[in-house]
Amino acid sequence: MSKINKALWVEILKVKKSKMFWLTIMAFLFITIVIALMMFILKNPELARNTGLLGEKAQIIGEASWPSYFEILSQIIAMGGLVGYGFIASWMFGREFSDQTIEDILSLPTSRTTIITAKFIVMFLWSLLLSGLVLVIGLIAGKIVGLSEWSLIIFSEGSKLFIITSLMTIGISTLVAFFASYGRGYLPPMGFVISTIVISQFLAALGHGSYIPWSIPALYSGAAGPAQSNLEPISFIIIIFTTLVGYIITIKWWKSAEFS
Repeated sequence: MSKINKALWVEILKVKKSKMFWLTIMAFLFITIVIALMMFILKNPELARNTGLLGEKAQIIGEASWPSYFEILSQIIAMGGLVGYGFIASWMFGREFSDQTIEDILSLPTSRTTIITAKFIVMFLWSLLLSGLVLVIGLIAGKIVGLSEWSLIIFSEGSKLFIITSLMTIGISTLVAFFASYGRGYLPPMGFVISTIVISQFLAALGHGSYIPWSIPALYSGAAGPAQSNLEPISFIIIIFTTLVGYIITIKWWKSAEFS
């Protein structure tokens, strides 16, 4: 077994044995079920009122149709994913310092680049799994609710919107990994995540969101309206650049950092 495969296996075992893995699954599934419930309320306003549910408040998410449902799921993954995927990156890279296992993993006959690359791969796979669960459970819930306007074209376009939004949101979480490493724990990266959310909201309101990596997934998902979802190529280049920068500077930091 190659060193990268061994490093991957170690990181996968860490995730499988942690409570964090199952907590993230429950959190993402809970959000999906809540969105489906809101769609049910929209579709059955009288029943919702009779059972005590506030049907009027569900109007903020649009109409009970598949196009609207896919848009809402994509917007949730764009905005909630900044926190969710950021939390995963923070845990993957910050736990070694909090659990004081950093010297143990660095004592292994494996290069730091290989170890960190394995962490990034598992981080991406974990995040992709959560996105996949949201999409699959979302489709099942939507079928149960009986949303209108289903077609293969709408399914194809809606799935494409969701998948691309997820990939962009996951990609920019590489910078969170750097701050978890540089800050040697959980608090600095989560502070960075909160800061990016605040800054991106402010700059997006000023009309510069298409140039801010943390605003681009939400704009693409249609959170700011259909007119904002048609991004220019530079926005996608910014996402790719941000993803690569986060990976590269994290690798460079680990290669030069002193842990003794």
